[in-house]
Amino acid sequence: MVPTSFWIVSVALSVVTAYNDKNIVKFKLRKLCNNEKLILSAVVIAFENLAEQSYIIPEIVEYLDLINLITWDLHRPWDKKTGINSPIYVGSWENGWERLLNVCAIGYRKVPQQKNSILPLHSRPYTADEGSLGYNEICEVQLAGGWSLNFQEEQRVPYAFEDQWIGYDNPKSVQEKAELINALGLGGAMLWTIERDDFRGICRDKFPLLMALNRVLRDGSQTATTVIW
Repeated sequence: MVPTSFWIVSVALSVVTAYNDKNIVKFKLRKLCNNEKLILSAVVIAFENLAEQSYIIPEIVEYLDLINLITWDLHRPWDKKTGINSPIYVGSWENGWERLLNVCAIGYRKVPQQKNSILPLHSRPYTADEGSLGYNEICEVQLAGGWSLNFQEEQRVPYAFEDQWIGYDNPKSVQEKAELINALGLGGAMLWTIERDDFRGICRDKFPLLMALNRVLRDGSQTATTVIW
C-alpha cells in the first residue's frame, strides 16, 4: 500500500551497460527521489541469470526501493504451442527450462524479498498475429458467449479458447498471486497496465482485478506497494 504522502517514480532499466544503469539510478534518480520524497522503483528482467548480464544487481538494488520483476510473457506465440502467459506454478507436463517459466521460479536471490514486486495484468492470445488482449476485452468477448472458459488447476490461472487460445488473469488468479506476495513477504505488486482492467464495469464491478489485488494486500499487509503503469 502506497503511503499517501509519497509518489512513485518507476523506470525501465534498458539492456545497455551495467555501468550506465547503475549511475543513472545512483546519481540522478536517487537524488531526485530523496529531495522530493519519492519512491524509486525499476522494471527489470525476471530471470536472475539474464539480469546479471545487464545489471550489477547488488549495486542497483542499493539505490532502489522496489524491484518490479517482469513476470509475464513467459510463454509467447513463437513457442509453437500454447502456454499460460504468467502461471503461478510449474506444470507437471513441463520439462527442462520450461519448469522455470512460472512466477514461483522467478526472483533475485541477491535482492531482499521486501524489495521484489510481481504481477501481470495483460493476456497473451495465440493467433497468427502478434498482440495481446486486456481483461476488459476478454470479459466483453465472454459476455457475447461461445467461448470455452477453463481454469488450469496446477498453474492456478485461467485460459479460454474459441477461434484463438488465450492465457490471462482473472480476479481469482490475481487474488492468489496477491496471497503469494504476502506469503513470500514481497514488497508489493506492479500492474501492467491499469487500463486493461474492466475500468468501465461493463462485465461486473469496476476494476475487478485491481480490487481483488487491493483487498489482499491492504488486509494482509500494511507495507505492500502497488505500482500502476
